[in-house]
Amino acid sequence: MEISVREIQERDNISMEQIIKRSLEEYGMAIEGTVYTDPVIRQLSKSYGGGRAAYFVVEIKGETVGGGGIAPLSGADEDVCELQRMFVSGLHRGKGIGYGLLKHCIDFAQKAGYKFCYLESSEKLSDAIRLYERFGFKYLDDKMGDTGHFSCKTYMGMKI
Repeated sequence: MEISVREIQERDNISMEQIIKRSLEEYGMAIEGTVYTDPVIRQLSKSYGGGRAAYFVVEIKGETVGGGGIAPLSGADEDVCELQRMFVSGLHRGKGIGYGLLKHCIDFAQKAGYKFCYLESSEKLSDAIRLYERFGFKYLDDKMGDTGHFSCKTYMGMKI
């Protein structure tokens, strides 16, 4: 399987918005207080890039099948980043793509000088939670920063 990971480009915006929305719909998370209603997902390529923020897409034979980003965590120390908007299309889950994408994101975060990576999710996204646990993320008692995603009540973090 020919897989590549690269930074998002404008041409990826529509496919990533569709992957994100379909994934959340599939898990019953197409609700207020999640990335589903976040206008940023319409123009991901404009929200990342340069400095200490990047969004990466995964392609298989030229087809975008997933993506995930790293950015400073709003309202937190400068050495804390957030894993953001990480989704893989349903047809491509369970094949190691998410793990490879997560590794790519964490490698970027380390090179960008971050020391801790935070994420918010939901217990409904059980496949994602298992991936984060396998990768080394630990549960946190409370949220960090100010993400605005009040419906995501699973808080995890990892020293990097």
